[in-house]
Amino acid sequence: MGKTRMLSRGITRVFVTCCWLTVVAAGPAVEIDRSDSALRIASGVLDVSLDLSKSNAMPVALRMAPEGQSLLSALACSLYYPESRHWVAENWLKATAVDLERGEGVATVTADCGSFGGFHLRKTLTLRDASPIVQVCYDLEALQETTPQLIVPVNLACARGLDRLITPAGEVPAADVSAEALGMELAAEWYAFRASADGAGLAIVPISWPQMHGVNYVRRGPDGALSLAMRLHPMRAFQPGDSVRFAYNIAVFDGDAAAAVAAARAAGAGPIEYPPAAAQAKQVDAVALSSGLRATVCPATAAAPVLDGMLDEPCWAQGGVMDRFMAIDGTRFAEAPTTARVLHDSTGVYVAVRCAEPMMAQVQANAVAGGGQVWTDDCVEVFIDPDGDGKAYTHLIINAAAVTQDNFPGERAVTHQWRAAAARGVDFWSVEVFIPYSDLEISPPAPGQCWRMNVCRSRLPKREATCWCPTSSGFHVPERFGVVAFGSPLPAVTHISTGLDATATVRSLILGVQNPGPTEAELSGSIELLREGRTLVQAPVEATVAPGAVRQVAVPYSLELPGLYELRLTLGSAEGRGDVLVASFPGTVHSLGLNSAIFPAEKDNNRLMIAKGTVQHAFFIPANHSDNTYEQFAFALTVPEGIEVINATGDVHTAYYRASLASREPVEREGRRMVRYVFDADRGLGKRDITSMAFYNGWCPAFIPSDDLPEGDYPFFFNLVSGDEAEIEHRGTFTILPRPVGARLEHLKLGACAWTICPTEEFWGRLLDTYVTCGINLLDAWISQLDRKWSDPIHERNIESWRGMWWFWWNDEYLKAHPEHAAISSDGKPAERLICPQIIAARDNDAIAGVMDPILEAVADGRYIGSWWDLEGPASFSACFCPRCLSAFRESAGIPADEQLTPLAIQTAHADEWLDFACLQSARIAERMKQYALDKGSDWKLAVYSAVQNEHTRRAYRVDWTTLTPVIDVVTPSFYSAGVGDLGSTFTEGNMAFVDLIRAIKDVPIYNTLSVGHDRQSHYISDGRITRMQIIKSIAFGADGTWQWWWGPTDGRHYTAYADASRTLAPIEGFFVDGVMKPALLAGAPVAGTTRIAWEQGEQLLVMLFNDTTSGRIEATADVPAGYGIGRQDHDGGIALRDGVVHADVEPLFCRWVVLSR
Repeated sequence: MGKTRMLSRGITRVFVTCCWLTVVAAGPAVEIDRSDSALRIASGVLDVSLDLSKSNAMPVALRMAPEGQSLLSALACSLYYPESRHWVAENWLKATAVDLERGEGVATVTADCGSFGGFHLRKTLTLRDASPIVQVCYDLEALQETTPQLIVPVNLACARGLDRLITPAGEVPAADVSAEALGMELAAEWYAFRASADGAGLAIVPISWPQMHGVNYVRRGPDGALSLAMRLHPMRAFQPGDSVRFAYNIAVFDGDAAAAVAAARAAGAGPIEYPPAAAQAKQVDAVALSSGLRATVCPATAAAPVLDGMLDEPCWAQGGVMDRFMAIDGTRFAEAPTTARVLHDSTGVYVAVRCAEPMMAQVQANAVAGGGQVWTDDCVEVFIDPDGDGKAYTHLIINAAAVTQDNFPGERAVTHQWRAAAARGVDFWSVEVFIPYSDLEISPPAPGQCWRMNVCRSRLPKREATCWCPTSSGFHVPERFGVVAFGSPLPAVTHISTGLDATATVRSLILGVQNPGPTEAELSGSIELLREGRTLVQAPVEATVAPGAVRQVAVPYSLELPGLYELRLTLGSAEGRGDVLVASFPGTVHSLGLNSAIFPAEKDNNRLMIAKGTVQHAFFIPANHSDNTYEQFAFALTVPEGIEVINATGDVHTAYYRASLASREPVEREGRRMVRYVFDADRGLGKRDITSMAFYNGWCPAFIPSDDLPEGDYPFFFNLVSGDEAEIEHRGTFTILPRPVGARLEHLKLGACAWTICPTEEFWGRLLDTYVTCGINLLDAWISQLDRKWSDPIHERNIESWRGMWWFWWNDEYLKAHPEHAAISSDGKPAERLICPQIIAARDNDAIAGVMDPILEAVADGRYIGSWWDLEGPASFSACFCPRCLSAFRESAGIPADEQLTPLAIQTAHADEWLDFACLQSARIAERMKQYALDKGSDWKLAVYSAVQNEHTRRAYRVDWTTLTPVIDVVTPSFYSAGVGDLGSTFTEGNMAFVDLIRAIKDVPIYNTLSVGHDRQSHYISDGRITRMQIIKSIAFGADGTWQWWWGPTDGRHYTAYADASRTLAPIEGFFVDGVMKPALLAGAPVAGTTRIAWEQGEQLLVMLFNDTTSGRIEATADVPAGYGIGRQDHDGGIALRDGVVHADVEPLFCRWVVLSR
């Protein structure tokens, strides 16, 4: 039996074996035909065709008669795994053991599909004599602890002729169904599709459905065909042996859909009896495209292509292909295909991308050269990570007019030489890109060397985001980038993953090797598993691939010691010709047993930067990759003498591990005097995958350097121990930085967020002292709600105290008393825990009291002054569709009384009006909260966080700043960014545009929300100078402050950035408080790589000059009006005013300022 394991980077691999068909019995009733691998069952009313060769006995056609048109294009079950960010779909599997039982008036097909994404999958399809109904049942039994984020038991695509959608809410033509990438969220008890108002169709009716949160999607494809995805979200992990069953019936009809649905419901579930599991054949199947790592080659070219965007040079025919682009979540292929090709020569890499587009008239290319925001156009984005470590990568953006934008990481040059061209055709647009090796600061790659790359596309006519390698959550997911091997195109490695060998028992590296050549290819090589540069495991690779074949090669390996290993793969020609297909493939493998990581150090090759005079936290995350449970274990840390380790984890948050100091002893390591700390965990450690653990699944220690410890790099070591078993030690680096020197801002705000913090009192006090040192004067701390012992230390340090509010119409006690006031979802059912927004916003009830009273009590007690509402939903089309909301919507939109309003009709005929209405409800709720506080005599402040103004924000977050701003006290828009490239665009024009929008509505404080990183899987700003620039530019270009979300990823480099920003802004704070921004006063164009801004206050003019690059110092200039002379300047001095031009030497990623006086 095939099995599934969570291995390298949490990737779940599924391997399924071949099958055969067994006819168990014969009978006279239902007609059955079998030819090769196809099976046809006819009931006299309905013909069902099953494909046994590659689709797990899955229906591939349903017809009213043998010669009729199929009503079905596809039907399958799938699973999504967030920890490895990939899908497993039933129709990706080739075949399985299938049994057919034909009895009196009934035929049942049963399929034992073996291992399926961590589950054992079995299914039945039943057809009865003279029945128009196919009864389908899936049974999934967990083989291991696993948590698919969602399960999709119905993935149905209708034939093109079915052009009408029917639900209990009504019937609409396909043209009214959304064709957006996200589709229409539409929950209903059943769905039907048919060819015309009274034509033939099919209905899907759930019969036995598990109790899980569900969201169903209906969308329209580019050919007009409708599809349905019924998704369920498990609320907890499945344990081995847990099972879940989905049963639904498919009914075909000719005219009366309601009657077909009634008959399908009455039929119930079909007979479900499974035969014994079939034996597994010893064969590994092809790897699915949206899991594992996709790979291609980058051949050398003797003749470089001409960069004109046309892609008509002969060399492109030999380029390595990146095709079959998929939606970022891996659920489907792109509606409009995209194909990329790659080549290289001695100077650089060439990338060509052809974007098919049937709606060329709607292609947008609005960005201008140097203006940023290119990613908001129809564009392609190229990601390049030459060393494959996932820590730093180059990001290039090219729109359909060849306007470019880039983000180069770290110290790499931003004064670059890469270039691009674009062209347009009748039904496509295309780009050609050249990236010289000098831009990447690397040498030309050797034959067989591998890079990690991805090519992605944003398609505005359909709001579709696709990529060569699906990433699941935006384009910036480097661990999902594909593998590009430099060298000969024959043969090639197409996929690389970890999995099991043909016996389904031995851990193996699985290679997909393609040989398109005319002769047999013999391959030879090896894999190595290394720890800290030492090879601990080496295994040979040998394979023969037939001409024109793709073969899966399993390379077994074993790991005896627990921990994390570096993976290297070398594969070449066995004939000794020197051809290298793959060399030094970057990757990681986790062993069985104990594993651990320290966040955020893991984001920077286990480097943790600690600034003197601060306390530096970290998250020590434990994991267990075995089937055993460690009843007791401990966290071990060995640190240099001069660095104290304290327990920073208290008792206010239940998710964290607690730990107590068990021992502290001096040791000598690498010729240094060090101290080994062992902290006993407060509970055991069951099976859990290190790649899926959140930061709060660990224990939080903190490190305090002594004042006399010299600055520089020091080693530290960490591992887990349990009795006689110990994880191989990880080696990390502490970088000791100088003490930050910040300044307190009197009016502008430099904020931090203590989301999820679970401190001891000692750590809390030291952390607040660190904030004061860095100039932080505002703090959102959820623990302020709990007790004055947490809020008083904030006030004692003169920090403005707020509290985050994560709330979406919840009030359980109120709903118990008033169930009739529940919000109604789009499926017509009460939404779990949600109160109708019309009720919440009304003043004739106390629905808001349960939320507001504890807040106002804390405000009255002086614990904090206001709440920071993280407003990101409920999504506009998810709720509420109760009679109150529908009546209010009808009145506000001026819809006639005789027009029926259903969720379906609203999403199709009145989408824009509904978005206006839903966003206004959010504003009215905010207004109600403010009024409730005033009625109670409270001066409670309300700040709101959400994305910047756009249609996605209105649709997904239910926020329109134009209606929300008038009723709140502080606006905190998201300005999350990790790249250098955004400094010259998002934090200049983008910042000013949003500020202008808000200021035109109300003079309200605006604090840009920034982030150095979200979690273990997200982007991370490893260069603190970027954070420094984001803070300074946010304020210099119009905001009143910044709010840093959140404390967890922050280390010494970021504390230094906060301090530098506050010290830079403090002497010129008055301009931003009482002055006026006057960018038009600076004449002429800025020097390349720089931006500038001016503020006027009375007779004085503040000029700020920014170096937005990392490539070196730049002499920035600004032409200023006549009559000014230098009054004062920043602490570096040396700024000159010559002939009406300000000159300043500006270091990379920083600014200079000068105040001019008349």
